[in-house]
Amino acid sequence: MKQFTSGMTLSDILKKLDQTTITLKKLDERIKNNSNTIEDLKTIRIQLETQTTIISLIQKQRPSAYYIWKALNGL
Repeated sequence: MKQFTSGMTLSDILKKLDQTTITLKKLDERIKNNSNTIEDLKTIRIQLETQTTIISLIQKQRPSAYYIWKALNGL
């Protein structure tokens, strides 16, 4: 988690979380269309690990920000 805390503001962290969400949504579409590759699956794993780390960090440091982000993204 240190890689996400070094000099990053909450805004920076939320932007990174949004980026991973966008990437996962694009990959989800590829899977639905049966056009996924092994590289897509590796990317999904990395994005999910990144999201898990970021969400954990936000929940510990600013729980309300996590719930706001979650609500804004319809999750």
